[in-house]
Amino acid sequence: MEWVETTGKTVEEAKEAALDRLGVDEQDAEFEVIEEPR
Repeated sequence: MEWVETTGKTVEEAKEAALDRLGVDEQDAEFEVIEEPR
């Protein structure tokens, strides 16, 4: 299993960055939000 840690102004932006880095679709990934944006 590969994993990456990303950040973004929104959770959605961080998810998109992770998907791009891994090269997978959203349905092929699991997400864990460590800290919500302020």
